[in-house]
Amino acid sequence: MKSFLFLVALFGIGLLPVNASTVIDWVGSYRSENTPWKVAIHNDRPPVIEYDRKGGIDTAISPPAWRPRKGWFVFIESDYRLWAFDGTEILFLVQITEEGGTLYDLRSLPTVPPSAILHRLPEALRERISSQVNRR
Repeated sequence: MKSFLFLVALFGIGLLPVNASTVIDWVGSYRSENTPWKVAIHNDRPPVIEYDRKGGIDTAISPPAWRPRKGWFVFIESDYRLWAFDGTEILFLVQITEEGGTLYDLRSLPTVPPSAILHRLPEALRERISSQVNRR
């Protein structure tokens, strides 16, 4: 019952609408109007990310160390991809497939972030991502 109330409090009322390709950089709870994503960003704990799959909800929670710091953002790339950067060095990608969801961190990114957000990352991080992805 407590979990249900928490989710209702988190996502039931006051969700701010966003569209895919929108950079979220304010603390709050959001739902995408044109994709299945819901995101809640807090100052004091990891974000809660939900993907509303037809017939059920898949939930992914970011790495425990993720907290919004100066320069953080969440970016809903598409129906199946969401990126989150903590403002310092934690970048992750949540990717949804028919089989379920996968959380990729810097060491395992399957692709370079889209240009819409790549420029928001520190140069050293962009170079690290580029060299890691190109090695695969």
